[in-house]
Amino acid sequence: MDRTIFALMAAIVVASAALFCHFFKYPRRLSGRPDHRLPPGPRGLPLVGYLPFLGPNLHEMFMNLASTYGPMYRISIGMRPYVIISSPSVAREVVRDNDIVFANRNPNMI
Repeated sequence: MDRTIFALMAAIVVASAALFCHFFKYPRRLSGRPDHRLPPGPRGLPLVGYLPFLGPNLHEMFMNLASTYGPMYRISIGMRPYVIISSPSVAREVVRDNDIVFANRNPNMI
């Protein structure tokens, strides 16, 4: 009886680890929608995104990410992607030149 329970628990742990690794490697399969139009950004963890990596000095972290990924990059907080703009010229282009495109985005919960 104890061996059966141990074998079942071991199988559950192995299956959970395999699923976690699979969704960490292919995180877009959770939502089912590819995000080819979003800018590049750091990879986050499944379900929590980049949230565990956010520190107390957000401005320094965003500055370091901008030096790595450019003036416009994406981070995921939870299951939601957010686009961060860190350059005045890119912000001007988004707000002034492409205002219609960006006005039709999903409402932000924050």
